[in-house]
Amino acid sequence: MNLSTIDKIPKNVTVLEICNNKIGKIENLPPYLEHLNCSLNCIQKIENLPMLLKEFNCGYNLITKIGKLPYFLDKFYCWRNQIEKIENLPSSLKIFACYFNTIHTIENLPRKLQVLDCFSNIISKIENLPHSLKKLYCHDNQVYKITNLPNHLTDFTYYGNNIDIVNIINNKTKTKPMTLKNIVAEYIIKIS
Repeated sequence: MNLSTIDKIPKNVTVLEICNNKIGKIENLPPYLEHLNCSLNCIQKIENLPMLLKEFNCGYNLITKIGKLPYFLDKFYCWRNQIEKIENLPSSLKIFACYFNTIHTIENLPRKLQVLDCFSNIISKIENLPHSLKKLYCHDNQVYKITNLPNHLTDFTYYGNNIDIVNIINNKTKTKPMTLKNIVAEYIIKIS
C-alpha cells in the first residue's frame, strides 16, 4: 500500500510508522504522538508537530527547512534531505543525525546533545560543541576548524576534511598524534 496522504488517525496513537510511501505533507497528527517515522516519502516541509513528540525520523525526503520542533524531542533524524541550515533545536535533544544534506552552518547546539552525526554536508566550521557530546561524526564535509572539542568523546570521525586547527579542551600535550585517548586538551593542534 502506497499512501499519499494521512488522515483519520485515532487521537490516542503514540507511535506512527508511515515510511516508504508518497506522502507529501504531514498534518493533523495525533496530539499524544511520541514516536513518528515518516522517512522515505516526498515531504517538503515540517511544521505543527505534536508537542509530546520524543523521537522523529524524517530522513530521505525533500525537506529544505526545519520549523519549530517540539520541546521534548529527544532524538531527531533528518538525514538525506535538502536542508541548508540548522537552528533552534530543542534543548532536550540528545541525538541529532543530519547527514547527507547541504547544511553549511550548525549553530546553538543543545547543551544535552550526546550524538552529532553531521557527515557529508558542506559544513566549514564546528564551534561551541556542548560538553555533553560523546560522539561526533563530521567526516566528508568542508570543515577546516573545530573548536572546543569535548574531552570525553568516545567516537570522532573527521576524514575527508581539511582540518587545520582544533582547539581541544584540557589536553596535556601538543606533540602526540590525535587519538581518542589524548583528546583531552587545551591547546591548538595541527592535524594535517
